[in-house]
Amino acid sequence: MTIRKFKAEPPSYPLVDLPFSFALDSLFLPFAISAEIFH
Repeated sequence: MTIRKFKAEPPSYPLVDLPFSFALDSLFLPFAISAEIFH
Protein backbone atom coordinates (compact mmCIF):
# COMPACT_ATOMS: atom_id res chain seq x y z
CA MET A 1 0.00 0.00 0.00
CA THR A 2 2.74 2.47 0.92
CA ILE A 3 4.77 1.61 -2.17
CA ARG A 4 1.79 2.43 -4.39
CA LYS A 5 1.05 5.65 -2.53
CA PHE A 6 4.56 7.12 -2.88
CA LYS A 7 5.54 5.29 -6.08
CA ALA A 8 8.78 4.20 -4.41
CA GLU A 9 10.64 0.99 -5.04
CA PRO A 10 12.60 -0.77 -2.31
CA PRO A 11 16.35 -0.81 -2.94
CA SER A 12 17.62 -3.66 -5.08
CA TYR A 13 20.66 -4.31 -2.89
CA PRO A 14 19.87 -3.24 0.69
CA LEU A 15 22.95 -4.97 2.12
CA VAL A 16 25.24 -2.68 0.10
CA ASP A 17 24.00 0.31 2.09
CA LEU A 18 24.50 -1.37 5.46
CA PRO A 19 28.27 -0.75 5.89
CA PHE A 20 27.94 2.89 4.82
CA SER A 21 25.01 3.44 7.14
CA PHE A 22 26.89 1.83 10.03
CA ALA A 23 29.98 3.94 9.36
CA LEU A 24 28.08 7.23 9.16
CA ASP A 25 26.02 6.40 12.24
CA SER A 26 29.21 5.61 14.15
CA LEU A 27 30.76 8.86 12.95
CA PHE A 28 27.84 11.12 13.85
CA LEU A 29 26.78 9.44 17.10
CA PRO A 30 29.30 11.30 19.31
CA PHE A 31 28.18 14.62 17.85
CA ALA A 32 24.53 13.81 18.46
CA ILE A 33 25.19 12.75 22.04
CA SER A 34 27.25 15.82 22.84
CA ALA A 35 24.64 18.08 21.23
CA GLU A 36 21.94 16.57 23.42
CA ILE A 37 23.98 16.74 26.62
CA PHE A 38 25.46 20.20 26.28
CA HIS A 39 22.68 22.06 24.53
